[in-house]
Amino acid sequence: MDLFNFMHGYHNHYILEDGLGDILVNYRICKRTVSLASQQKNLLKQETEQYIKVSYEITGVGNKFLKSLHDAYTDMIDQKHMLED
Repeated sequence: MDLFNFMHGYHNHYILEDGLGDILVNYRICKRTVSLASQQKNLLKQETEQYIKVSYEITGVGNKFLKSLHDAYTDMIDQKHMLED
C-alpha cells in the first residue's frame, strides 16, 4: 500500500509528511531534512513561536524507482503526473 501511495502521490508533500516519508527514508528513496522554523502565533501582539519543520525530498534512487513504477503501471497513472525520461 505504501508503494501505491508513493506511486500516485509523490508530487504531494503532505503525503510524505503524513508518515510515508519516514517509511521511504529507511529504504533511501527519500531524504529527510529537519530544520527550525518560526510561525506567527498572534498577529496583534506580533508573537512568533518556533517549531521543528520536517521536509522530504526524493533521492536519485527514488526517482529511478518511481520511474520504473510508472513504466510498469502506465495505464493506472494520470498522464499529468507521469515522470518523463
